[in-house]
Amino acid sequence: MFSVPFSLVYLCLTRYKPLCYNPPLNKTRKINEYIFSHINAGNNMINQRPLDPLANIFNRTGEYFSEKLGKNVKLERIQPTTIQIWTQEWSGINQRKKPDGNFDWAKLRDTYYHKKFPYSDPRRIDIAIWEERQLCGLAVGGIPKEKTYVSIDYIEGSPAQHPLKGRVLNIMLAVVEEYAKILKIPELRLSDPVDDLIKYYESQYGFQTIAMDVSHPKNRRYCSKKIDS
Repeated sequence: MFSVPFSLVYLCLTRYKPLCYNPPLNKTRKINEYIFSHINAGNNMINQRPLDPLANIFNRTGEYFSEKLGKNVKLERIQPTTIQIWTQEWSGINQRKKPDGNFDWAKLRDTYYHKKFPYSDPRRIDIAIWEERQLCGLAVGGIPKEKTYVSIDYIEGSPAQHPLKGRVLNIMLAVVEEYAKILKIPELRLSDPVDDLIKYYESQYGFQTIAMDVSHPKNRRYCSKKIDS
């Protein structure tokens, strides 16, 4: 598994100069915090089409891993076209069994875009990872109103052979941890982790496994990691 210390990722993301213009990271942080403050104030931003607070992180993370891996890594929100590619390229060959994968990403996107969070709510986390035109990974999660943690609820790499195999989690965590730092959120969670991967999350990424109320039918436990601001 390719692993980059997040301190190194953060350093490279803030110092690397992309070919196209991006605002300085300190300015981007102010923009993102301004957007999030409107959520706390209860303002409705759905029809205002605000700046996507993840856009700059997507650009910088994609550029960093593209240079590091010698690939053309792109990150974006999960779009309707993403779901079309998922249907065409993943559905027919995915032999995984839930909860290890084979999730219904069309349903998950609908749930996270229209039920859990309003369309432009910056608390929603949804990520699609591409290498060139190949869809390599998907993830969804979110931030509660209390802003006490950011959670990745579902994550899956493509069941097909792809050039980012073994690196999808690494890239996803780099994005989510940087976003949590911007919003000064102290904890990152992986919801309902797969049994066989818990020791891996703990040894490679510094997570701790927390047991929840066993009476809950879902998310009986999660992996937790403290985030240094």
